Amino acid sequence: MIESASASVFNITGAGRGIGNTIVEELLRRGARVLGGIRKSNGLSATPAKASPNGLASLAVKALVEQAELTPKPALADGRGSGAQADLSLGLLRRSAQHLAPFFELMALTSLEQIPTQTLRGELGTIGRWAEHSALGCHRGAIWSLGLLVSAAAMGAASPEAIVETARQLACLPDSNVPNQQSQRLSVARQYKVTGARAEAQAGFPSVLASGLPRLHLSRQVDESETLARLNALVAIMARLNDTCLLRRGGLSALRTAQDGAASILEAGGVATPEGWRLLQQLDRDLLSLKSFPGGSADMLSATILLDYVSRN
Repeated sequence: MIESASASVFNITGAGRGIGNTIVEELLRRGARVLGGIRKSNGLSATPAKASPNGLASLAVKALVEQAELTPKPALADGRGSGAQADLSLGLLRRSAQHLAPFFELMALTSLEQIPTQTLRGELGTIGRWAEHSALGCHRGAIWSLGLLVSAAAMGAASPEAIVETARQLACLPDSNVPNQQSQRLSVARQYKVTGARAEAQAGFPSVLASGLPRLHLSRQVDESETLARLNALVAIMARLNDTCLLRRGGLSALRTAQDGAASILEAGGVATPEGWRLLQQLDRDLLSLKSFPGGSADMLSATILLDYVSRN
């Protein structure tokens, strides 16, 4: 299965798209190590991987698609329309997620039963940048977060805490291959002196572990529907996260509107209550009026859904 998965990755990312054929071939040659003995740096044999690269990639795509389909999300593209994301649609988000499948598979294959090293970090960064060029203008923030989590799970981590800790170690390593140009999100984070997506990963995804997942599980425990549970998880993330997407579009006013509105929904008992649902609609209108949307929070919801799936599988 791993051999056929590797072939599918090469056909799509290499021959099909003309992206870094030589590097892809080299990574696939290295991927052959999964067919033989694998040993970690302490000299002990590695335990079998919990999931195949293809399986992990499928879960990452599933998480992206289900996050996009979740409706109604405040000012975000969903089943109602584009929200404040005028250049996006649900159909485009679905197609973009499918385009990312081979890149997530290659990240998992490259990371299979490995440990975090600077070399591995550089390889994953290169694959991530290829993925950004194939994402149809969508999901660039999610590639960073989900790519780290997929790689950590491929290394053998199973619980959400273990996966996040391994992803954190990867995120803290320097990427010697990264271009010198500063990302727009990093620039915004520095301008407003907040932590961006990179710092969120380096801190161990607190918006996911301390907000998204606990709220998701709490909603399920009280028999709320999966849609309501995921909306509550999104709201919990929004209340905590310094979302650079909001800052870039609407400045501190948009961020405060989102965080205060989300906190009010939680205080009302969540979106399953009449008052919480009313406040969710109000938050949607408020962010639309500011022409701003919580794209970083949506990425963290995708990460929450992925971790939930991986831990349950």
